[in-house]
Amino acid sequence: VQEVGVVGVPDKDRGEIIKAAVVVTPGGQVTKKEIMSYSKERLANFKIAKVLEFWVELPRSSTGKIARRLLITPPREKKSKSRAPFAHHTDVLLVDCLL
Repeated sequence: VQEVGVVGVPDKDRGEIIKAAVVVTPGGQVTKKEIMSYSKERLANFKIAKVLEFWVELPRSSTGKIARRLLITPPREKKSKSRAPFAHHTDVLLVDCLL
């Protein structure tokens, strides 16, 4: 694993759950099952991500920090001519979704 971004996302049953966006090292292979197993060995149950996504790269702000707002709701196609925040990150590919 190259890097991970972790955020809380709204959940109708629990209020909020943990979502992790994982970037795998180029040439590396890892499965959701391996990540969950690793997490269960090292973290308390309430700290384990309930939603796990694989990203090609994490969205970044102009200062280079992970744009966590975009991890909560990935960018969508622009519907208006106004410039969306972090518009330069709309090419981020979401590879796999939900656990």
